[in-house]
Amino acid sequence: MVNTVNAERRDEGFGLVEIVVSLMIVLVVFLAFGLLLLRSLTEVAANGTRASASQLATQRIEEVRAAAATGSCGNVDAVASATETVEDGRGVPLTVTGYVHAGTCDQPAGDPHGNPRLARVTVEVEASGTAGTKAATSITTDLWVKQTT
Repeated sequence: MVNTVNAERRDEGFGLVEIVVSLMIVLVVFLAFGLLLLRSLTEVAANGTRASASQLATQRIEEVRAAAATGSCGNVDAVASATETVEDGRGVPLTVTGYVHAGTCDQPAGDPHGNPRLARVTVEVEASGTAGTKAATSITTDLWVKQTT
């Protein structure tokens, strides 16, 4: 009868091994959540930089469209190729530059009608940070450069 009581007492509660194993499982779960949180914060920051870069590229494209109304491919090229560096809200430097693709804004020789010319313009925004320089976004568009008379 005494042996039965002692056997029941040994089965009560948790042993040291069970506690250590459960703590290890909890630790692994917390580490997984911590890594997930770190990766999420990194992606949020990168998305913020990409959003700022897209906004800057779109702004430059609109400036190029306004320059196209002057009728001069030289004006379009000057506005597109201007290099500007600004910082986004987190302090990451963003460099905006662009170019008119070669041969896309040429007026045919002796065009008596003054037809508009089609120019293909690319604007690129690069982010410079601790990981080096990488392209944040690039926009290419075709636009008409109307010839002024």
